[in-house]
Amino acid sequence: NGNLCIHGIECFVLAAFMLFSNYLYSMYIKDFQSYVAVFAYMVGVYYVGKSIVVQQKMKKQYAASLSDIDEIIKK
Repeated sequence: NGNLCIHGIECFVLAAFMLFSNYLYSMYIKDFQSYVAVFAYMVGVYYVGKSIVVQQKMKKQYAASLSDIDEIIKK
């Protein structure tokens, strides 16, 4: 299932960053806050974009469900 695969990849990326953040903190203590902030902004932009795409897709599906043209054409 493609939808389940996308969720799995999202969880993998978040988990990988959490594991990698310990290394970032030990190596780059001064810049750690900037790395975390950049990652947080990237995740935020991704989820806002994803929500816009999902909203547009659901809007099209809802509009298509209201149309009776397919049933009229078949008759």
